[in-house]
Amino acid sequence: MQAPLPMSPILYEEDLMRATGYQRRADLERHLQDARIPYQRGKGGRIWTTVLATLQPQGDDQRRTETEF
Repeated sequence: MQAPLPMSPILYEEDLMRATGYQRRADLERHLQDARIPYQRGKGGRIWTTVLATLQPQGDDQRRTETEF
């Protein structure tokens, strides 16, 4: 059984890997880019995004790797 996602509006790399099944950072990053989910890099290059960013569809003209706050 998979662990539930945290209640925080922030999804950290570990949360994203658990939710997607990816184990490598490069694979996770490629998935986020393909899904047009904006994300940022934190300390040590760790990927993070927000729950809201994963729920909002991004058009081709809005494809980016930085979340706007």
